[in-house]
Amino acid sequence: MGGGGGSSQSYEASFPLANVAREQWADYQNRFQPEEQKLIHEGLNPIQYDQSAQMAGNNMDTAYQNQQGAMSRDMSRMGVTMTPQQQEAVNQNLSLGRASAAVGAENTARNDVWDRINGVMSGGLSTLDRKIQR
Repeated sequence: MGGGGGSSQSYEASFPLANVAREQWADYQNRFQPEEQKLIHEGLNPIQYDQSAQMAGNNMDTAYQNQQGAMSRDMSRMGVTMTPQQQEAVNQNLSLGRASAAVGAENTARNDVWDRINGVMSGGLSTLDRKIQR
């Protein structure tokens, strides 16, 4: 009938494992924790939401301006001119598409910031890697 407890040999064998665990914890604190804190600070900054959304909206505006310019150049190269009513209809369709795309881009940018915060808070740094690589 046993007395309980391990032998002194198994107790001494646990010292190297404890040292490995301490080294891993120290490594985490030195390498990863500062990066996590930086990401949390950046992510929790409310300005980050607005900046990301504004940048996405500006990018959509630029894309639509480029599209409209390319369409105008293509039409003039082919000798096509639109009536004022046709031009108004094209402008209206482009404006609706532009507004929709800008709002979608802004919402996606805000969601990406929120996902990054959640990833950091839940210890999911590997998810950040996948987001960056998209």
